[in-house]
Amino acid sequence: MAILGGPDAGPSSGRYWAAVIAALLTVGMAFAATPVASLLKVLPETYVFAIAGLAIVSSLQDALEKAFSGKLRFGAVVAFAVSMTPFTIFGITSAFWALVAGLLASLLAERTDLMASWATNTSPDGAQRPAAERDR
Repeated sequence: MAILGGPDAGPSSGRYWAAVIAALLTVGMAFAATPVASLLKVLPETYVFAIAGLAIVSSLQDALEKAFSGKLRFGAVVAFAVSMTPFTIFGITSAFWALVAGLLASLLAERTDLMASWATNTSPDGAQRPAAERDR
C-alpha cells in the first residue's frame, strides 16, 4: 500500500480512494483466509497440489521463455537439466552444481558470447545494464 502514497501514483484525491479500496480488499482477504484454509484442509492433498501447480504455470512459462531466448541458451539448458537431477557432491546439492555446469557449458560452447557479455557490461540478451549495476 505504500506505493499508493507516492507522487507517481497520480493526484492525491485518487491516491486516497486507491488506498481505501486496497485496505478494504486486504481486510476482505483476511476475513476469507479462515474459510479458504478450512476448505483446503477438507480437499485431498493431491488436488491442492494440482491447483498450486496450475497457479504457477504462467510464472514458469515466463521464466523459461526468458532463460532460453537469449544468446547463451546452451548454458541455461545445461543448468536447468542439472538442477532437475537430485544429487549431492561433497554435501552440496544440485542447485550449486547447476550453476557450475551451466557456466562451464557456456565457457566451452559459447565462449565468445559469454566473454563479450562480461566485457561490455550487457546482459546476455544484449540489453545495456543500468549504471548503478555497472558501478558496483
